[in-house]
Amino acid sequence: MHTYAAFRTCIHKFSGSKLLTTRGLANTNMTSSAVTALVQSPAIDVVGIGFTSGELSVYDLRADERLMRMFMEGGAIRGLSFRSG
Repeated sequence: MHTYAAFRTCIHKFSGSKLLTTRGLANTNMTSSAVTALVQSPAIDVVGIGFTSGELSVYDLRADERLMRMFMEGGAIRGLSFRSG
């Protein structure tokens, strides 16, 4: 019998020192917050990420840069989508 752990796959590991939510928190008003939504756009290298804080960020993964950042007042981001055309 196989256990769940036998089927786990790691696509990529991130260094904690490279994560935006862990850098410089003591010097800013930022607090870390969990990811609640993640979606790939029709432009393959671009993803949208929603957080429990209400933050929504759009990243270009290939260029390693944030393209857009906005906040939803009053709650966490529950879902995201992109449209083409």
